[in-house]
Amino acid sequence: DDDAPNGAKERSPNGDGAARGFYANPAALAALRVEGPVPVVVVVAEGGPDWLAWSGAATDPRIGVIGQWNGSDAAEAAQTLAAGGARLVLNAQDADPTGARFADLVRRVLRLEAARVRRLEAPQPADWTSAKPADWNDAARSDGNAPLLDALADAVRAEGIDL
Repeated sequence: DDDAPNGAKERSPNGDGAARGFYANPAALAALRVEGPVPVVVVVAEGGPDWLAWSGAATDPRIGVIGQWNGSDAAEAAQTLAAGGARLVLNAQDADPTGARFADLVRRVLRLEAARVRRLEAPQPADWTSAKPADWNDAARSDGNAPLLDALADAVRAEGIDL
């Protein structure tokens, strides 16, 4: 966004640059405010569009969704939820160098927590023609919530977690 402060890629809802903030769905926000239970599973998505896709798909209150971008505090929010009892953190980052850097940051921040950390990469939609890998919002836009819910179910099942 050319109008974003300091060349930021994201803009917060109040119009400021998005540094140090993060997005949180109702389940994650309630737990972070100590107003609700800690989600069993936390999805850390890269950027606003992917956070919206995951928040729209993962409506179970036992699933928290956090949106991350350069300079955000999303990894620390995920650490807070993991320390509070979340059992699985899913790194739903883009399949590019920035996504790899974000995934590594989340993994490093959570290295001392009991929660398992898994990386999820978006599937390429059948109609995908771009040279760049698809993001989670691209998969949702092409195929609805099914790719997100399938990835979530597979990861939860692989970890032996019953939702």
